[in-house]
Amino acid sequence: MRGRNRCRLHGGRSTGAPKGQGNGNFTTGEFTAEAIKERQWLTLVVHTYAKREPS
Repeated sequence: MRGRNRCRLHGGRSTGAPKGQGNGNFTTGEFTAEAIKERQWLTLVVHTYAKREPS
């Protein structure tokens, strides 16, 4: 619940959705933290070494 420290129904704090295979939507690992970091690194490398045409 937004803006609240405790659940109004259960009284406990939420720890968020489960990580990894505990989450029902976990299928391929495409959006794991490691995969996201790898794609960000690859994008940085491509942008850094991309050929630019002279103006």
